[in-house]
Amino acid sequence: MDHDEIMTLEEVAKYLKLKPQTVYKWAQENQIPGAKLGKE
Repeated sequence: MDHDEIMTLEEVAKYLKLKPQTVYKWAQENQIPGAKLGKE
């Protein structure tokens, strides 16, 4: 996996074996990098 690859919330959750809600919470709290692209 390329370090510059953009992943969806669902892909990150599957990769980290976490619930999507956990990944979303972490992104909201700036614990992991994230950006909104369009409506997602």
